[in-house]
Amino acid sequence: MSLERGSIAEEQAERLREVGELSPECFRQLAENVSDVFYILDLQSPRMMYVSPAYEKLWARPVGSLYDEPSSWLSVVHPEDQPWVGEVGNRELHLSWDMEYRVLRADGSVRWISDRAFPVRDSHGVPYRIAGIARDITERKQAEIEILRAKEEAERMSLAKSALLANMSHELVTPLNSVIGFSELLAEGAAGDLNEAQAQYVDHIVASGRRLLGLVNDILDLAKIEGGHLRLEPQAIDLGALLEEIAQPLAAQAHGRGIALRAEVEPGLPPLEVDPLRLRQVIFNLLGNALKFTPAGGDVTLSAATWHERHPAQPEAGRRLSPFSARRLREAPRGQLRHQRPVRLPAALRSGSAHDRRADAQRAL
Repeated sequence: MSLERGSIAEEQAERLREVGELSPECFRQLAENVSDVFYILDLQSPRMMYVSPAYEKLWARPVGSLYDEPSSWLSVVHPEDQPWVGEVGNRELHLSWDMEYRVLRADGSVRWISDRAFPVRDSHGVPYRIAGIARDITERKQAEIEILRAKEEAERMSLAKSALLANMSHELVTPLNSVIGFSELLAEGAAGDLNEAQAQYVDHIVASGRRLLGLVNDILDLAKIEGGHLRLEPQAIDLGALLEEIAQPLAAQAHGRGIALRAEVEPGLPPLEVDPLRLRQVIFNLLGNALKFTPAGGDVTLSAATWHERHPAQPEAGRRLSPFSARRLREAPRGQLRHQRPVRLPAALRSGSAHDRRADAQRAL
């Protein structure tokens, strides 16, 4: 490897010697056909040794002005950038620089410049010149500005949407609570006894109102999450009791569709430090999706066990979907996957130290 590197270095050195033998005419043609500004400063005197013709197009000033006054380029730099650019680009203070600044041309247009310079050393390693390249990066800067503006606009629209959702949801919650509350009073006979049909209608009103209230609360939560205002309220809970509480009302719905819903909880689980309301929402949604996409005759199991730093044993029933099929499942419109095979959505709950107890929702699609 070292021999190979040595031969490459020798080859490069030979190529540089050949380049050094280029005629002034060849150098002139190279410099004049490069769109970047190439310049050489002399450290022994304040003069500018060479500036390529591209300077006239970029700065909109004659090249001769730099030979007459080497620091005249600074007078075209944007007034807001002049102080720091003049300090960084001062050859008496710095031998190299890498900076981006604006130039304000006579026609009022502004161009962004990337300016990089480095010292040229003699055979003894002593700097005696500075060579640099200045490039027009206006298009890149404009693209960056547009991206930033688009990002800020998206954030502003997101905040506005969240505020609208929050306000709209609050306006819906009050009348919904009234509908649910008065319907419950009717169901309890507060306004007199109801016949069987009336009682059934009132029960439908209460159930539908609660479902709609749940959707509204979900919208409120979404607005809080997007606005960064959702606060978790963790507390020690009995996980087994919570899962039984969640599964019990869904069991009747599953039975009506010919699906077996079971909750399997490992005995002696330690208390889990979580926000019970949010965990209930997560598991309820997972179970709802599992019931939605499991055909009659299938089964859904909600299990909880200690993690032990390894994935818990998974039941063989059901099947895992490939990443492609899982993406199709998530993206497909409602009603198009009713006849698909069962899917399994177990919630794996991890219990660690007192400061590392958390719930991981594992999607086993």
